[in-house]
Amino acid sequence: MSSFQQNVINLYGNAGQAWLDALPSIVQALAQQWQLSDIQPVSNMSWHYVAKAVQNNKIPVVLKIGCDRGVVENEVRALQHFDGHGAVNALVIDTKQKALLLQQAVPGVSLKSLYPANVHEVVDAYSAVVKELTSVAAPAAGNFPRVRDWLKAFDRVDATRIPQTLFQKANTLQKQLLNTADNEILLHGDLHHDNILKHGNQWLAIDPKGIIGELAFEAAAFDFIHLSELESLKIDEIQKLFCTRVSQLAEKLNIDPKRLSQWVFVRLILMALWFIEDGGDPQLPIRLAKLLFV
Repeated sequence: MSSFQQNVINLYGNAGQAWLDALPSIVQALAQQWQLSDIQPVSNMSWHYVAKAVQNNKIPVVLKIGCDRGVVENEVRALQHFDGHGAVNALVIDTKQKALLLQQAVPGVSLKSLYPANVHEVVDAYSAVVKELTSVAAPAAGNFPRVRDWLKAFDRVDATRIPQTLFQKANTLQKQLLNTADNEILLHGDLHHDNILKHGNQWLAIDPKGIIGELAFEAAAFDFIHLSELESLKIDEIQKLFCTRVSQLAEKLNIDPKRLSQWVFVRLILMALWFIEDGGDPQLPIRLAKLLFV
C-alpha cells in the first residue's frame, strides 16, 4: 500500500477506501469529460490524487481529485481569489467528482530542489511568492476558515504522545499570538518549498489551503531546516542556521522575527497534533521543536 493510500484511509476510514476503489473510474470519466491524454500521476501524492496531463493534445494541465469536497472547494475559492497572483490558476471544476483542472507550472521545478544549496535564492523566491499572494485585497472572512480554527486541534487532539513541556508552551503561545494578531489576510496556509514551482521565469504556489491569518503564520511554513542538515549538523549549528534564516525571511517580508519564530514553534506542535489525529508519526516535528526551542 502506498503512503498516499494509507493517508487517505487513515484520514477518511471506510469512505476513503471506497473513494480509492472508485478512483480509476473517476479518472477515466474526467479524462473523457475534459479531453485529457498522457495522464501521469505524480510520485509525491499525499491526500489527493494528482496527475500531470495534456488537454486537447496541446495544453499542459494538472488533474487533482480529492476525497473531501469541502477541502477541494476551499482550494478553488483560494485560487480564484489569488487569480494568478503568485499561484497557478484553476481552469475547470467538477464539484460532483471533487475534482479540478489546474494550470500546469512548466518546467515545474520545485523550490525544494534549490535548498539548502542556494539559500539566498530560495528566500528571495519564497518572499516574492508571498508578496504576490498577499497583494490581492482581503476577501470576506466568512468565506474561509481562520487560523484559530486550525488551532482548535490543541483542545481536540490527545497530546499524550507529545512531551508536555512542549505542548503546554505551544498551547500558551498560540493563545497569546491569536490575541495579539493584526492585519489578517488570506494566506496560502501550507507554503512549504514543495508547494512552490517554477513556471517560466517566475515561481508559483500550488495547493493553497485558503485561511485567514497574519503574515507571520504564513511565513512560518518555510522549511527552515533541511532534513540533510538535521542529520549532519550539530545542535548549535542547526540553531544558528534557524536564527539566521528567520532573520533573513523576516527582513524580506517586513515582519517581526521573534513573532515568526514563535509561529514556527506553534506550527511544529500543530503538525504533530495533526499527525496523531490522522494516525501518522509525529516524531519529526517534535524532534525539530526540541532542537530549536528547548
